Amino acid sequence: MNPLNYIIKINLYGKGDTEHQVDKVVYYRYDFPYMMIYRWRWYFEYIAALVKVHYPHRKVELIIDQNSEGYLAGQDYIEKKTKSLLTSLRSQLTRLENGVVQDDLFGTVSEKNEAKKERIRKEIADLESGVFTRWVPDTYKNIIKEVLNNSKSIRQ
Repeated sequence: MNPLNYIIKINLYGKGDTEHQVDKVVYYRYDFPYMMIYRWRWYFEYIAALVKVHYPHRKVELIIDQNSEGYLAGQDYIEKKTKSLLTSLRSQLTRLENGVVQDDLFGTVSEKNEAKKERIRKEIADLESGVFTRWVPDTYKNIIKEVLNNSKSIRQ
């Protein structure tokens, strides 16, 4: 992640009770070079205006922002999250192994505890081998055509 790269995002907010919540992210681009922003800013402003024309009663927001630690996506997100996940999973496993199990008459609590330990061990092994199975934010999203084509049916 280059600190001179930017994020571009066009949000379409809801209407009525959800007017303060983002309904759709129309366009999102992660790790966009500054020179491309400089040359193509007019295009993104045009796209935001086009969405606003199709949805006149809804708020449309264009965000052009420098990358920061809060905006991670793709491989950058995986690299940062893997380290913290491994630490968290190892501490969970240690607590389960060292904790006293308050078992019931039929031993179901012990079985659940063992199943949870195995699930955590498998997830740790996957993370150490480079397999990340959790949700990862997109680095690119473009649904401009879909939003503009469906605007007439949504507005009515």
